[in-house]
Amino acid sequence: MNITQSPYTSNITKSQGTKTERVKSGSPKSDTIQDKAAVKISGSFKAKNTSRLPDQVFRRIQRMAQVDAEDGNYKEIDFQAFCSEYKKETVSPNRSQLMKLLEPLTMLDAGKSEDIYKSGQKSKSYMEMALEAMLPPKKRPKPNTETKVDPFRSVMNALYPGMDIAYLDPIGPFALKENERLFQMGDYTIRFSVGSAPGVNLDIYNQNGKKVLSYNPLEMKWSSYPTEAENKMQREIESVYDDAYYTARAEIESRKAAEDSEAAAEPGFNVKV
Repeated sequence: MNITQSPYTSNITKSQGTKTERVKSGSPKSDTIQDKAAVKISGSFKAKNTSRLPDQVFRRIQRMAQVDAEDGNYKEIDFQAFCSEYKKETVSPNRSQLMKLLEPLTMLDAGKSEDIYKSGQKSKSYMEMALEAMLPPKKRPKPNTETKVDPFRSVMNALYPGMDIAYLDPIGPFALKENERLFQMGDYTIRFSVGSAPGVNLDIYNQNGKKVLSYNPLEMKWSSYPTEAENKMQREIESVYDDAYYTARAEIESRKAAEDSEAAAEPGFNVKV
């Protein structure tokens, strides 16, 4: 995970390192089944771990590949689940906590917006204030002459009291339109945009300027985008799996060929009546 405590205060922490021995495995029963299956196929276990994966993880991937090879199934669901879990524990952004952190912004529509009360009197809703902040400069309401508070920042202050949010000008690959704002929370840059339909669009970028998440208000759902680190880890895991799988398949085919040859060499029985 790449969410850090600085520059704002939160309960989100950052995982350490890119390797871990703490990988959620299957039940002891499933591990025993894998071990028994691996006994039948010895060759792929002789492979030296030349990957950057810990030995424990390397051997576990081999066992999964051998079981799949024995069953004749390539990259079964257990392997896919393992890949997802291992990447989540080592190199993936903590997307679930990011979504939870940004959930208040996904609620900025007419049906879900809350009202702000000042001195016991109803003020503008979050959505009204956000929409005003997105208007072209000539049509945008003037800030309060006394406080000179930006409506958009008022929304953010109400949603995230006490949180240090950095508001950014268009930088790097980010070219903003009039209905968009750019701000930073921790290691992540968020592009906030309001369209003609209710709700807001959110795009979340990591420190490398790569999109890791986006929110579509029309579908009311999040979409994830793999990072370079996740793609690299996926390739590493699949390489280990493929080596073990195809080695195991070759041994299985060789074993079956030998068994068929022995069966063919056995003398037949002639029954005379």
